[in-house]
Amino acid sequence: MNVLFDRVPRLSIDLGDRRVPAFRSLGIIGFFVGLLFAIAAGMIAGTSLTVVTGVAAAAGFSFFAWAILRRGITGAERLVLLEHVWVAYGAVALYAWAAGTSTPAAFDVLSSALAPFLLFGRLGCTTVGCCHGPPASTGIRYGPEHLLPERLVGVRLLPTPLIEAGALAAISVVALAAMSGRTGLATVWFLVSYAVVRFGTEGIRGDIRPALGRVSVPRIMAVIQFGVGLGMAERWLDDEELGRPVAVTAVLLGVALLAALALVWSREPDALAEPDHLDEAWRRIVELHAITTGDRPTSTETSLGMSVAVSHSEGALHVSLAHPEHPTRGVAASLGPDRVEEVHGITHMIIGRSPTPTVGDQRTITPKPTPTPSPTSNGTAPADAYFARPG
Repeated sequence: MNVLFDRVPRLSIDLGDRRVPAFRSLGIIGFFVGLLFAIAAGMIAGTSLTVVTGVAAAAGFSFFAWAILRRGITGAERLVLLEHVWVAYGAVALYAWAAGTSTPAAFDVLSSALAPFLLFGRLGCTTVGCCHGPPASTGIRYGPEHLLPERLVGVRLLPTPLIEAGALAAISVVALAAMSGRTGLATVWFLVSYAVVRFGTEGIRGDIRPALGRVSVPRIMAVIQFGVGLGMAERWLDDEELGRPVAVTAVLLGVALLAALALVWSREPDALAEPDHLDEAWRRIVELHAITTGDRPTSTETSLGMSVAVSHSEGALHVSLAHPEHPTRGVAASLGPDRVEEVHGITHMIIGRSPTPTVGDQRTITPKPTPTPSPTSNGTAPADAYFARPG
């Protein structure tokens, strides 16, 4: 599997004598595939082709308009899929109002097109390394040209966007089939199913996530989207009043949400495993690597008081991590080493080769051209004070 994954990363695609950006090209393909799904959905549901064209035009315009507006507000161009989904629904609602056509019918056409469009968007994310997952034994490795944090360059990362793309493929098929049912069914299906998928995949993301408190913003948006889908199902798909079931369900969902928030807030966050500190820890490892010779360790401390010791042995780089108050295994796991051991509260990593090296699975550390820090140890301490030798 890893051999196949190694062929995935690319910033561009060669088409004859032309070289085109991979992410943008997949996005364009996704738009046309989505348009085909929209046309097919309209034909299945008996929606006018004129309305289908209007929905596609409104959604397409909203994508570019929101990207430009967001760049003007934040000063950086960044695509956030859930934001674009919501903006597209708003644009199509305005179109349906202006055209005097059915909003649920227009939403169904949009929903049938959004799933395949987002699918290709996630394929684009997979090629360029954005929205990546955490370090994993099976996954995709990206080079420095993909602009990931240095600690993740060359590390296998869980293909989270590829997992989401697979889920979107299933959502696309069901949404198109739902067009033969009641008006609004495809919309409800897309909103609630994608909300569930996105809420889940947020838990296996390895990039920096915007958060309110300790909950990622996309997860909050997914909960809101699920609630909107639930409301649409109640309004469009249920023939009878369901006052009591709705009230009981709302209470249960509220209690579950409060319990989940209480659980999240009761857990002490691991400050050592925060992205900024992980980046700092990796810099310390690289800097110590540049000044360490032999198997006697050289060490330093991070700004949060975590000890980092480095030595060379048996062709590999040995790194040990320790903190007087907090465990450090989470830091080690986030750095994607070849091997991790924990002995007497000290986490030991092997970086540079796996215990049984395989072709293409090597990882090289390149020192940064920055001044090396003054280590807190001059390397005279016994190596056993820092490392447990692998058996």
